[in-house]
Amino acid sequence: SVDILIDPKDVSNMIKNNAYDAIFIEYDMESMSGEVVLKNLESSGNKVPISVAIISKKTKYDKDSLFDYILTSPIKKKQLNYLVFYLMQTYTLPRFDLLEIHHRQ
Repeated sequence: SVDILIDPKDVSNMIKNNAYDAIFIEYDMESMSGEVVLKNLESSGNKVPISVAIISKKTKYDKDSLFDYILTSPIKKKQLNYLVFYLMQTYTLPRFDLLEIHHRQ
C-alpha cells in the first residue's frame, strides 16, 4: 500500500500509527528539507524504515546523508519497480508499505 503525505510536519503521526517498510521523501521541499524530516523522526524516537530521497537532477545532494537510497526525478516506472523489487528481496518483505512525503502548493 502507498500513503501520500503532503505536509511533512505530520510525518511523526503517520509513522507512529502505521507500519511502513519505506519512506520516500522529496529532498528539496519548501517547508522542510527531507534531511530535516529524517533527523526529526530519529530524534523523536520513531523507528525510521528504509529511507529513499527523491532528488532533482539539479539538487546538490550530500553524499553523507542519512538516506539509504536515492531516486532522481522524474522517476521512471522501470526504475521504481526495480528499487521496490530490490528492497523486497534484500529485506525479505512479503509486501511493501510505503509512505511518500512531498510538499506541493
